[in-house]
Amino acid sequence: MSVMRINLRKGLVRLHMSRRHAKAADLLKSFVARHQKVDKAVVKLDKELNQHLSIKVSRSMEPIEVNVEKVGDGVSVKLAKQTEKAKEAQKSKDAPKEKASVHSNVKPKPLEPPKPHPLKNEPKDSKVQNKT
Repeated sequence: MSVMRINLRKGLVRLHMSRRHAKAADLLKSFVARHQKVDKAVVKLDKELNQHLSIKVSRSMEPIEVNVEKVGDGVSVKLAKQTEKAKEAQKSKDAPKEKASVHSNVKPKPLEPPKPHPLKNEPKDSKVQNKT
């Protein structure tokens, strides 16, 4: 069994969304057939992979990781499962971040209003004129 990462973007970017699923399945079969050195007709896609193609690839066109296994004369292609580390990393990204504070009971001080600028608030002397 081997794992392949297949980028389908080049073949799908110019197609309308309604036609991307069929083209993605065709590109996937031809890619696997070329690398496994078999005919395209003997490559079989898994049901879960087919659903993934119709839902995700038709919209986002992200690369797909698949498991390829030769079974007798044919080749079966299944969607690669995420590893546990990848799942944990994804969960940590999606989870809301909580601040871990040592002083959780201490309230912050209220903000003080800003002090006036000393030069801006001086009264202007109308008798003094700037002579150059």
